[in-house]
Amino acid sequence: MIDFINRPFKGAELLPVERFKLFHWVLEKKPYNILEIGTGKGGATYYMAEAIKEIGKGHIITCDPHRKPDLKLFKEFPFIEYYKMKSDVVIQDVIDRGIEIDFIFFDGPEDPKVALRNIKQLEKWITTGTLFSMHDWETEERIHDNGISTKAKLIRPYIEKSKRWRKIEVLDGLESSDTVGLCFYQYKR
Repeated sequence: MIDFINRPFKGAELLPVERFKLFHWVLEKKPYNILEIGTGKGGATYYMAEAIKEIGKGHIITCDPHRKPDLKLFKEFPFIEYYKMKSDVVIQDVIDRGIEIDFIFFDGPEDPKVALRNIKQLEKWITTGTLFSMHDWETEERIHDNGISTKAKLIRPYIEKSKRWRKIEVLDGLESSDTVGLCFYQYKR
């Protein structure tokens, strides 16, 4: 049984409800290639990997130029490909290698330009049906910690106004203390 309260890989990532949702979104949609921007200590990576393990097939490509998860994560889930590199370099590598990404998870730096630049770079490559999720979706003071994240400041209005992205679900951090905001969208070319 997966424990959504006590996580085996520590970090400031994902609250229990967010871990539960991310795990179940991956489990339900059964993506084959997940691209994660912002590995951190591997908290979100772990829950996506647990879903992939339950599905029985899949691959996670993840990157973070500043932090690295515990090596135990890679031993437990050999289908995780980790890069200690900037996201735009990894995205270009994925494109150059011809890897079709069907699930994207963003939890990168507190620089709103990075997320917007990354999604625009990916939109040139991804196909209809690609799924997208982002942590810290709220751009105003949230209930959970009275904090404000800037990472979604540019990408959120871009996606919400786009005719190419369809909202599936959003956990609202302005109405609930259980989340700092987590979105789930699907792309249509």
